Amino acid sequence: MKKSLIPLFLIMYPVFIFAQTKEELEFTLRSIKGDFKITRIDSSKHFYTINALNESSMRILILQKKLKRKEYRNLNKESQFDKLVVGKSYYFNLENWFYNFAIVGSPNDQIIIDDKIIYDKQTSPYFVYETINLKGIYYLPK
Repeated sequence: MKKSLIPLFLIMYPVFIFAQTKEELEFTLRSIKGDFKITRIDSSKHFYTINALNESSMRILILQKKLKRKEYRNLNKESQFDKLVVGKSYYFNLENWFYNFAIVGSPNDQIIIDDKIIYDKQTSPYFVYETINLKGIYYLPK
């Protein structure tokens, strides 16, 4: 019995270590602050998808809901804002998108918006975030 437990332990030990390091990485990436360079802005019916790079060239995908006309008018009245420009850098305080919408026990493998797969955990090269610094596609300096 002891002889069969030792090989089992040797096989399972690396699996446990890998799972813990991946979980720690996701936890440390829960929120990020810093300057991000906008590389691409795409649009769907209800959302903007904004691709950005931070100083260490980590790829970030920011999901932002589009503004309705009334919200846009109210934003225009209340504060100064800048429209995002591709190629410029902006300071963002980002929160991981999955932490706000996660349901206990859900795998969070995909993000589907307007019948289009925006993010697939197996193939996507970036992490998905949202920020309070944006209203629609407009940057609110704080």
